[in-house]
Amino acid sequence: MQVRLLIWSLRHRRWRHVTNAIATAIMVAVVMLFVSVLLEVMSFARERTAGGLSRMLVTPKISAPGSNIDGMPMTFLDMFKGIEGAQVVQRRFSLIGRHPSGSTYFVIGEEDSGVELNADLYPVSREVVEAWKKDRPLGAIVTEATARDLRLKVGDTAEVPTAFGPLRIHVVAISRGSALTQLIGIHFDYIQQFTKNTDTSGYRIFTRPEDFDRVTAEVDARTKNSVMPTRAISSTEYRQHLARLSATIPTILGFLGLFLILTTALTLANSTAISVRERRTEAATLRVVGYHRGSILRLFVGEALIVGLVGGIVAIVVLTLLTGSGFKLGSAALSQPGLFQAVKMGWFAMACGIVTSIVVPLAGALPSAIAAVRTPLVEGLRDSG
Repeated sequence: MQVRLLIWSLRHRRWRHVTNAIATAIMVAVVMLFVSVLLEVMSFARERTAGGLSRMLVTPKISAPGSNIDGMPMTFLDMFKGIEGAQVVQRRFSLIGRHPSGSTYFVIGEEDSGVELNADLYPVSREVVEAWKKDRPLGAIVTEATARDLRLKVGDTAEVPTAFGPLRIHVVAISRGSALTQLIGIHFDYIQQFTKNTDTSGYRIFTRPEDFDRVTAEVDARTKNSVMPTRAISSTEYRQHLARLSATIPTILGFLGLFLILTTALTLANSTAISVRERRTEAATLRVVGYHRGSILRLFVGEALIVGLVGGIVAIVVLTLLTGSGFKLGSAALSQPGLFQAVKMGWFAMACGIVTSIVVPLAGALPSAIAAVRTPLVEGLRDSG
C-alpha cells in the first residue's frame, strides 16, 4: 500500500519532480566539477620527492616567484653547495616547445640527480633512471600526454620543435602521472650544448626538513649583495604560484562557482519545502483514511529523496559521458603548458555529488513534512475548502 501510494504521488506531481530533478542535476554537476578541480589543484601543489628530503627552488628576488628561474649565474653553484645543510644542489634549464599541431610542452635539461630526486616530475622506475643516465646525449623521458601529442613511442629518435629550433631526442621512457603533464626531460649538458648557454641555469636545493628554514635564510643572505639577489621558496609555494597563473582555475574555483552552488541549493531546498507545505490537506486526508503520521512523513521525505537521487545519478552519467577522458584546466600563457593532469570525475567527487543530492532535498522536505503531519486535522481539512 505504501509503495503504491508513493508511485501514485510521484506520477501525480511528475512535472514538479522533473523540475526539481533537473535543478538537482545542475547543482550536483557543479559540486562534482568543483571537488574534482580542487583535488587536482591540491595534488599539483603536493610535494613528492625521493630520499625524504625537502625541495626548494631558487628564484630571483626582482621577479615574481617562479619567473626567470633559469637566468641565474652558473657561479652560484659552488656558493649553494657551500651552504651547511644543502644536501643536493641541482642545475636545470628549460625551454618551451610548440608543435605544429598546437601542443605545447616543457623541455627541461636535468642533471642525473634531477630525475632521481624529483619523483613527482619523473614518476619512473629505478631501471628507467639508469637507462636514461646511460643514454647520452639524446636520452629523453617524455610524459604520456606529450608522447601522444607528438606521436612518440619508446625507442623512437625524433626531432621536436623548441624555441631554439628542432631538438633531436631518443625516447627512453614514457612517464605517467607527472605533475607537469607536458614535459620532455633531457640531459643538462645536452641542453647547454643545444642552446649554447653555459652561463646561466636554474637551481633546486634539497635539504633535510629540519634544515629547510636555515638554508633558505642562508640563500638570501649569500646572494643579497650579488649581481642577482635571490630567494629560496618551497616547491609547494612555487606550484601554488603556477596554479594562480592558470586561466581556468579562478573561474571554476572563484566566487561564481561557489555562488552557483549556494543559490541552486537554496532554491532547490525552498522549492522542495514549498511543495510539501502545499500538501497539508493531502496529509490531513491521509490521516483521516487511516494512515499514520510516520507513514505520511516517510512518503513526503521519500519522494524528495528519490527525486534528488535521480537528479544526482543523471548528473553523474552526463558528466562521465562528457568528460570520460578528463578535461584540461588550460593555461593562461604559453609559458605555462600542461600544468595539470586532465581532471576526471573520481569516486570521491561522485560521492560528494550523491551526498549533496540527498542532503539538500532532505533539508528542504523534512521540516515542512514534520509541520504538515503535525497540523491539526480540522485546520488541514479547512484548507481544502
